Amino acid sequence: MVRPLATRIRQSLEAAGVEVFHEDAEQLHIAERVRLHLMDSGIRVRTPSRVEFTARCQRSDHPNSPDSTLVERVREAVGAPATARGFREIAIERLEVRSPSNESDILDVWHQLTYELEANQPAEIVSAVQWALALERHIR
Repeated sequence: MVRPLATRIRQSLEAAGVEVFHEDAEQLHIAERVRLHLMDSGIRVRTPSRVEFTARCQRSDHPNSPDSTLVERVREAVGAPATARGFREIAIERLEVRSPSNESDILDVWHQLTYELEANQPAEIVSAVQWALALERHIR
């Protein structure tokens, strides 16, 4: 199935120097290099017209803080600039990071907030993705 809008959005992103490392039927995953050989994707373009990103605070950075405080740290650091840009908060998630060798061991707990922006034109999508890429989304 050819999806001309998704193709046009991907081409616009790549022309702007934004790397897309995975595409499925509903979204483009934006590449963020953690290291030369390792990528993450906290930013997604959901076709036809939404840009989403997640921001997080980790329990390991604040071992004595309650969950609500970690969520508020993310809101304080990211919520205001995201809202000013037109994003809205759409989800809060508590994610347990488990040991790959022993699923019963919890290595860390991430408190993630997801923000979303409706964008109708490829240029708006590119601008929103570039802004999200420049935003510090790992809050310490």
